Amino acid sequence: MWSKVKSGVLKKLFLTFINPLYKVFQNLEATINNQQNEILKEDLFTPKDEHDLSSCVKRYLDDELKPLGIIVSREVEINRKDYVDLRIDCTSQYGNYQTIETFSVIIEVKGTWNKELNSSMKEQLFDRYLSDISCQHGVYLVGWFNCDKWSKQDYRKLDAQRYTKNFSTLEAAKNYFEIEAKKISQPNKKVKSFVLNVSLP
Repeated sequence: MWSKVKSGVLKKLFLTFINPLYKVFQNLEATINNQQNEILKEDLFTPKDEHDLSSCVKRYLDDELKPLGIIVSREVEINRKDYVDLRIDCTSQYGNYQTIETFSVIIEVKGTWNKELNSSMKEQLFDRYLSDISCQHGVYLVGWFNCDKWSKQDYRKLDAQRYTKNFSTLEAAKNYFEIEAKKISQPNKKVKSFVLNVSLP
């Protein structure tokens, strides 16, 4: 089920896991923005839902991580009650293949209209999803859709404005979630945030 990856690659990727993931997310952000610039033929738009955003992220992560033998999964059951949006898993065998080392990262995806946007990093990702000692790293991925081209006829726009009133700009949102992630992280359980800019210019 698992592809073999050299231990050195695993340690570089997962012990400092946020750096390569940030690079992947930044590349994804640039790709999305380029594609959106090509479709701006109408005045107003409505965002895709969180399911579509998660699927888009998975497809991009697959392209970047599969060559390393790293598996990205969607809607993974981690206990009898919870399914996570995305989970990254990889293993390495070393020492005459007698020792197997496993690393996992859980990614929780939220749109800015989600009523639990400001609470799910701790209550959902940290307290519930990372309670399993086999996974101690999580990423809180926020899709930033807020922009003028978002149609006012979409009720989610008002929700997004309400739930982001304390950080109404992209940079403010990045700072806010970065601070929140640092607050809740512990030495043996880490959370990082990434605000993915998918707004229209």
